[in-house]
Amino acid sequence: MVKVDFRKAFNSIQRDRVLRAVEEYIPSLLQFVHSSYISPSVLMWYDTQILSMEGIQQGDPLGPMLFCLGIHKLVSALFSEFNAFYLDDGTIGGKVEDLQLTYD
Repeated sequence: MVKVDFRKAFNSIQRDRVLRAVEEYIPSLLQFVHSSYISPSVLMWYDTQILSMEGIQQGDPLGPMLFCLGIHKLVSALFSEFNAFYLDDGTIGGKVEDLQLTYD
C-alpha cells in the first residue's frame, strides 16, 4: 500500500495538460477554460506584479474538476489492484511490480 499526496498539486499542474484533457473529455467547455487559462494570471504583491503561468487559479469553481482532468491519464496508467484518488490525495495497493508507473 502506498499513500500519494501531490505536493503543491493545484499550483504546479501544467495548464497545457489541463487544456488538452478538457479538449479530449469535455470539448464543450474548452473555449471557456481556454479563455481563463491561456494567458498568465496576474498576481499582485504590494506594487509588484507576478505572472502565474502554471496551476489552477485559486478560487476557480472549476478548479477541482480541472485538476482531476489534468491527472486523469496519470491515474489511469496505474496497474495496481487498488487505486483510490480524491483530488491530490491517493492510495494505491497491490504487488510491488504493479505499483510501478509507466506514463508518457
